[in-house]
Amino acid sequence: MSCPDKNLCQGQIAFQGRIVAGATHEFQNHLAVIKEYGGLINDLLNGKQANGKRVIKRCREISANINERANRAAVLADALNRFAHRGDAAVSAFRINDAVEDLIALLQRFAAQHNIALEAKYGGRVAEVINNPSLLQYLVFLLTAPLIDALGEGGKVTLSTSAAKDKTPVIEIKAEGTTSSLADTGPAPEFLKECLNELAATLSLDAAKKKIRKYTLSIPSLAETRQIR
Repeated sequence: MSCPDKNLCQGQIAFQGRIVAGATHEFQNHLAVIKEYGGLINDLLNGKQANGKRVIKRCREISANINERANRAAVLADALNRFAHRGDAAVSAFRINDAVEDLIALLQRFAAQHNIALEAKYGGRVAEVINNPSLLQYLVFLLTAPLIDALGEGGKVTLSTSAAKDKTPVIEIKAEGTTSSLADTGPAPEFLKECLNELAATLSLDAAKKKIRKYTLSIPSLAETRQIR
């Protein structure tokens, strides 16, 4: 990870720590459930008066549940691995959809804690960019996390990707909820400004409707931006 501003760098480190802590809690939950299912299978197999067909049927059901938990843990592990490696270089080529998809997977725990739906819609023609993927994920987090914290139960945050007319990738972050505090929600201005400068990105806010807050983030390739300048 490389960032010229000390406070921004500390903010990124705190963000990464929060993501890792959330992921490890989820791994612990999955492992605890798998362990519990394993114990249940053992009890069924060692039952003195167990009905064979019944035991087989129940073991199959439990096995399906174990596989489901293991698959969820595997998806989370893959997302966390890619998240960690996005900081290997300050600038690299990456797909916006991939960066958003990994972040969505890693933020699901935080949304679930607030009973908030966190969803994604991916555009089919979003170009690859050469930029700072780790910093972009941090910026999207700065915009998304306060919305999750502010929304009331049953609220929804949707991250959508698309391509502008000039093919520049765009991320739209839309929050819909029932709390009046949503109108005052936003990231720390100093971190926001520094992130946008480093990414050469632009951000607009549409807060016309009281119960809807929508950010539109445009992310160019740094090489293209430098050529323009």
